[in-house]
Amino acid sequence: MNFPSRCLALRLALLATVAGAQGLWVEAKVLTPLRVELPTSMVPGHTYPLVLLLHGRGGSAKAMLSLRSRLGTESFILAAPQGPYAMGEGFCWFLPTQDPTLWAHTDAQAVELIQRAIQSLKQRHPVGHVYLLGHSEGAALAYLTAVKLRAELAGLLVFGAGKPSALLEDADLAALKGLPHFLAHGQSDRTSPYGELPARVAFWQAAGVPTTFVGYAGGHGLNDAPIEAAAAWILKQEQTRAPAAP
Repeated sequence: MNFPSRCLALRLALLATVAGAQGLWVEAKVLTPLRVELPTSMVPGHTYPLVLLLHGRGGSAKAMLSLRSRLGTESFILAAPQGPYAMGEGFCWFLPTQDPTLWAHTDAQAVELIQRAIQSLKQRHPVGHVYLLGHSEGAALAYLTAVKLRAELAGLLVFGAGKPSALLEDADLAALKGLPHFLAHGQSDRTSPYGELPARVAFWQAAGVPTTFVGYAGGHGLNDAPIEAAAAWILKQEQTRAPAAP
């Protein structure tokens, strides 16, 4: 995946011409909320799995962090960053634009945001293995981030994801080889037909990405049953891994 290089100075990108006036996007550093919840009982010197929760289009960090009560365990450090672009009462990760010249640019910025969030959490908390859990647009971001940060991740969990072929290239798939992958999809999800999922699981397996698939009753939302299954899957991954370095 070829991410464009970034410069430290402000940059301007021409977006459109409206009524004779040029519209511009101005790039500058901003602060993004990162909500964190720690296990209630933490043992000094122990590390804990970090589950980074990536909300969907129009969602929020606060809403994703409410999954704590539905996971059925407090064994994880949970953290939820928030997308940088306002969308109604929620937020999104990628700039809402039809200009293809900006897509790769904003994709790279979103991935960098997640990378910085992980770095900050490791500096402040006893983080062990790192897992990404993304819903919808957050699932797309989870895939893009996993390609770049493959060596830092212990597992990838996605809910309501779109077709991987629309997002990833062959080189990206090669980078994800061997990464444990939890794929959950609602049986009545209208954003991506449930009938496509068997072929999608076969696609991932053929790419060398070990995939656990969970289908559930419901649509595009995050239902309790797959959330509990995701927590159990993470705990199982932890049992098969050596302890993370402190």
